[in-house]
Amino acid sequence: MDERIVSSYLTISTLKTSSIVADEWIDELESRYPGFLTQQIQLTSGWMDGRLRKRYPAAFVAPYADQIVQWCAAIVADKAMRKRGIDESDKQAQAYIDDRKRAEDEIKEAADCTNGLWDVPLRADKPATGINDTLPISSSQASPYVWQDEQIMASRDEDVNGTSTVL
Repeated sequence: MDERIVSSYLTISTLKTSSIVADEWIDELESRYPGFLTQQIQLTSGWMDGRLRKRYPAAFVAPYADQIVQWCAAIVADKAMRKRGIDESDKQAQAYIDDRKRAEDEIKEAADCTNGLWDVPLRADKPATGINDTLPISSSQASPYVWQDEQIMASRDEDVNGTSTVL
């Protein structure tokens, strides 16, 4: 049952090895609430894709980068412990919350194409950058007619110089 693979960034087994949640608690959740963890993994993976799609060609490809797995595990671990029931004043409960918030903040930083501090590879076995485009897609031209002015100036320069852009 642990080895079930879902169409997302984690399996139940990977959640056990990548989060601070005790393995027996994950097993307990899986037996008490069948499908809950799998659904949370899928929802979290989809949320991550939605966030990161702005800068990366999401979805990422297996084998997943360690950071992708860690972010997903931190978010799902907090959801799992809330479902299990945990005392909010417990220091360990605060660790789940802090890990989730850190993961969400880092995902936001990774998705920020202007000030992003993260460069996540698309695959763990190929460390090349996964960034699709580092600049925002926009134009700084003030008017929709500026291109015409630039074309006229280029044509005049060609006339004066006796050159042409014809191939």
